Amino acid sequence: MKSIRDFIKSHFYAITWTACYVCIMWAILTWLFNFNMFSIAAWTKLASSHLHGFGGFVFGILILAAIPMYIATTTVIMRNKKFLFSISMPNIIKRAFVPPPPTPAPAPVPPAQPEPPAPETKPAVEPPLPPEMPTELRQAFIRIRRGDSIRHAISAFDVSAVTKPEPAPADDMRTIEENASDFPLPTDFDTDGASDFATPLSAMPEFTEISFDTTDDKPVPEQPATGKDSETPPPPQQTSTNNDLIGTLVAMGRNANTDGEFIISDDVIIAAHVDTDFWIADDETWFATGRTCPSPVAAVRARAAELNLSPVLYLGATNIMDLEERIAAWESDGVRVITDLGALAD
Repeated sequence: MKSIRDFIKSHFYAITWTACYVCIMWAILTWLFNFNMFSIAAWTKLASSHLHGFGGFVFGILILAAIPMYIATTTVIMRNKKFLFSISMPNIIKRAFVPPPPTPAPAPVPPAQPEPPAPETKPAVEPPLPPEMPTELRQAFIRIRRGDSIRHAISAFDVSAVTKPEPAPADDMRTIEENASDFPLPTDFDTDGASDFATPLSAMPEFTEISFDTTDDKPVPEQPATGKDSETPPPPQQTSTNNDLIGTLVAMGRNANTDGEFIISDDVIIAAHVDTDFWIADDETWFATGRTCPSPVAAVRARAAELNLSPVLYLGATNIMDLEERIAAWESDGVRVITDLGALAD
């Protein structure tokens, strides 16, 4: 009896599945096909019967697949020691039939340990000062050794009333200039051997005024401010170039208008470089002989990011050092480089 109980316990899942499988097959065969699988007469009649139609086909497949399907499923259940699928019990049934878990007992509170007495601290003994230290440095040395902040020495003199000298009035400067004009520069220093003290003042040599400035009296025009923050409009050459490019784009059937030094055409923004001088292209600044300019690549990429457009660099002049390498680097950064506006029609 014990061995039977141990066998059932060790093969509980397989035995349960066998019972469920037999009940399921009996229900399907009885309700769908009116076939009693527990009747020997039904099996004898089936052996000499011919199955016809779709129903006979399904019945025959079910009879043939019943035993292999049972063997396969039972093998999986015995190997995994669990059913093929698990059905979770609803929470309502769990709360109705499963008793609540016992309340855990509170953890014991350990008795308070007395705090150990604080160790006695002995006052630190400062080392003596060097005997050769001057008396006026002893207090400063002690403050530095204790970590106090250094106080700057305050002058004993009152310097609050000291003011800056006022500039000389314009009338006084005019008087100095008029007095200086009374002594003109001599033309030469030939005094015929006479003593400087014996020569009268009217016979002193005079000097003509020497000017190292330009002979042209026209004022030098101021150079216009340049740079990223200046509000100076683009030079006429750049404006003329943009107008020519806009005419070409319009002739191609594209919309085009200017945006400062750039050209916006449909979904692209174009920066043009048409200067024929030899240029060295850097990431932020381009260099030519005696000239520099901000990189049009960086400028058009920043402006395209603001307007959500595709940046394009039009090279009307290709006299740039290491142009092939620079083009590869620019295109890797997302800037399209073209030498012909017809490429935008693609």
